[in-house]
Amino acid sequence: MDNKDKTAVGSYRRPGVHFSPPSGWVNDPNGLIYFGGYYHLYYQYYPDGLTHGAMHWGHARSVDLLHWEYLPVALYPDEHGEIFSGSMVYDRENTSGFGTDGNGPLVAVFTHHLERGGTVIQSQSLAYSLDGGNSFLKYAGNPVLNPGLRDFRDPKVFFHEPEGRWIMVLSAGQEVQIYSSVNLKEWEYRSTFQSGDQEPGEIWECPDLFPMTPENGDTEKTSGQEQVWILTFSVIIPDRKYSCVRYFTGTFNGSSFTSKTPAGEKKILDLGYDFYAPVTYENVQSRRILMGWQNRWAYAERLPAVKYRGTMSFPRELKLMRSGTDYRLAQYPVRELLDAAAPYPAQRDGAAVLLPGQPCYITLELPLRDETREFCLTNGHNCLKILVNTNTKELEINRTSVFPEDLGKEWLCRKTCLREIKHPESLRLLVDTNSVELFWGEGEAVCSMLYYAKAAFTKFLTDHQEVRYELYLAGAEGREKPDESMQKK
Repeated sequence: MDNKDKTAVGSYRRPGVHFSPPSGWVNDPNGLIYFGGYYHLYYQYYPDGLTHGAMHWGHARSVDLLHWEYLPVALYPDEHGEIFSGSMVYDRENTSGFGTDGNGPLVAVFTHHLERGGTVIQSQSLAYSLDGGNSFLKYAGNPVLNPGLRDFRDPKVFFHEPEGRWIMVLSAGQEVQIYSSVNLKEWEYRSTFQSGDQEPGEIWECPDLFPMTPENGDTEKTSGQEQVWILTFSVIIPDRKYSCVRYFTGTFNGSSFTSKTPAGEKKILDLGYDFYAPVTYENVQSRRILMGWQNRWAYAERLPAVKYRGTMSFPRELKLMRSGTDYRLAQYPVRELLDAAAPYPAQRDGAAVLLPGQPCYITLELPLRDETREFCLTNGHNCLKILVNTNTKELEINRTSVFPEDLGKEWLCRKTCLREIKHPESLRLLVDTNSVELFWGEGEAVCSMLYYAKAAFTKFLTDHQEVRYELYLAGAEGREKPDESMQKK
């Protein structure tokens, strides 16, 4: 293990409710699937250092999306290259032939990344598991899709019932390509999606395509409403050190996605700096759960670290809400958070609400006023400022006093969110060891930001007595302790 960054300043306490690897480097979530009573999380993983290296697939699982059990590495690099991002499906009918009678396999569809002599080739390959996702065999016919391109990666696969075929969406430079297959081994090109507003130098990554039924009001599904398809993908412009996650709403006919998002409108999934490469869980009934990488490439390899570097966002439940003639995605922490959370008897100390000094979930009801309200999460030394105006519907997070050295100007920038919010008086904060995720209104605006304070926040400062709040402990007792023996088989 390369611990060269052990002298970096900042907090090394593990997050309480956000997934972190046992050691080493982590980035994109991969192969998200619910199977055998567990939510499986595979992830981009380099066990031998604290920066991006030869990619493996790490593996963890959870029964409640809060407590994670570390499992052995699932996939290792081989003669075809490193194991880049991809997805997992349950081949119930054994269309691939990898299973046995009565035992359909789990099949990982992933990108092989091969670099030789200065040339990069990315291709798509398969591995399968007959023991519930604990161990995998790679398909002898890999790769199964290889047009010889440099940027051709991150396949997300699902079964489309009307067509009776597997569908793959993957990124190819500044577009999303769609393929189909009857057996996961042989793929046919179907179509390409482009946004029409691509900027020079941007690269698309980690697409996802899934249907949702719109909500009528807060909770009821719209009766008789056809499903709306959602296409998400991550965008990065390396030279400008800019990244975001975009989404489009539209239709999917089994071959092509048609956007219904108005031209010129950019729908951004998370307005913060630290949210990238999200994908949704497969094989989950009645709800759509999303998880992303809680980081940003502009400074990802320079974050404070001793034993591990990188975390995942907290899992989110998605809802599709009407917005005029269009739709928008709303996001909330998965219901398991409050199911497990314990109310905390918050007390005031003058202008401060006392915090428990551990991960917590704060819900606020703000008065509708034409003025900017300032709040501060503090430990007496550092302050993470949150400024909210419920009239202009502006929210700003200022983390300029909670940062380690040498992370660059991208870290020090303030982040302002401006979004049409139906109920701007409602604000929820999930505060963990090194991150805060804000959910505003009905979840229409979400803002994820890392921070590095010298100690846990102990006070939430506000001089506005009319602000109503509730506080919950969001601890994750029972988290498996890191076990380095699980790094390698």
